[in-house]
Amino acid sequence: MNKFLLVLSCLICNYAFAQLNGTGFYRVVNVADSRYIYVSDNTGDPDPKAPDMGAVQLIKGLDKAVSNPSTVLYFSQINGNEYDIKAQGTSVKQIIGHTPSIYYSSRADAYQVYATVSGATVYLGSEDDPYYANKEVSMLSIGAKGNYNLWKVCPITEEGDNYFGIKPTIEIDGKYYQPFYADFAFSFFSEGMKAYYIKYISGIAAHLVPIEDEIIPASTPVIIECSSSEPDKNRLKLHASGGKSISDNKLKGVYFNNPLRIYSKDAVTKFDQNTMRVLGKTSDGKLGFVLSTAKNLAANQAYLSVASGSEETIYAMNSNDFASLDGVFGDADNVKNVYSIIGTRCEGSFEELPAGIYIVNGKKVIKK
Repeated sequence: MNKFLLVLSCLICNYAFAQLNGTGFYRVVNVADSRYIYVSDNTGDPDPKAPDMGAVQLIKGLDKAVSNPSTVLYFSQINGNEYDIKAQGTSVKQIIGHTPSIYYSSRADAYQVYATVSGATVYLGSEDDPYYANKEVSMLSIGAKGNYNLWKVCPITEEGDNYFGIKPTIEIDGKYYQPFYADFAFSFFSEGMKAYYIKYISGIAAHLVPIEDEIIPASTPVIIECSSSEPDKNRLKLHASGGKSISDNKLKGVYFNNPLRIYSKDAVTKFDQNTMRVLGKTSDGKLGFVLSTAKNLAANQAYLSVASGSEETIYAMNSNDFASLDGVFGDADNVKNVYSIIGTRCEGSFEELPAGIYIVNGKKVIKK
């Protein structure tokens, strides 16, 4: 039995039982240290003497959780008080086929999670070792005492404090962008938000296409445009299903970035400069796909899959950008009057300029 999913299942099923309408999206938080459960891998070791629970970790503070898809837990009723749980592209029922029980403490108005392993009952809590007191990330424990064994389960809503919001990492000309990949469907609750995918790549240009459907399907890698840098102004409405799949999307996505899980094949995805580009700001300040400076792709990140030998920088261009282009050049002789896209005159020969978008003799062109 996969230990980490047993743990997660315990938490989720109990909460679902306590709710009149338990099916939905939730976060689980420890009573003692206010740490939120998040799923950082999809593997575990079922050894009852030394269970591997490192795939489920805890992060301190709701501010860290509101924009983290790995804290979003969805459960649906199977039968009576039995519920299946989904998080980060995996399912309890699919992997372990088992639903444990949980005890609700009316005195504490919280839950104690327990499981029977080799005839012994153990309670699951947040790690109470002082070593973790000032750490941002902590671990699960089967030996915690007191309130460290108690849990609250909180519905995720569009309004209120326990929401899900996008925290963009890229700012271009007053707009904010975030590459995004999550296992839940969603629509936009806040105004001024859009989702895009990449339909095709042509040289140094990637065609950025808006998604017109209201609901973005689960497990769809997208680029999200926001009007604010603050998550509480970039709120999503989460959906159990819905949206139309996009068959020609050139974006791909990853769920995890947990380098401590050295024996898991899915815990990290190493960046491959030959076949991958990540969303960023180009050298001339435009939105595009560039080489990553990090060893691994970030968790819940969409990235652009490219053919080996592709340009290091690929501009993200919408349909109007493509329509405004007057040509595509390779290296060419006798090209004069060259300016950058922002109007700065380019010195030297056209052949020596890096690939990019330029104004040549009054026309906007791409140089390969």
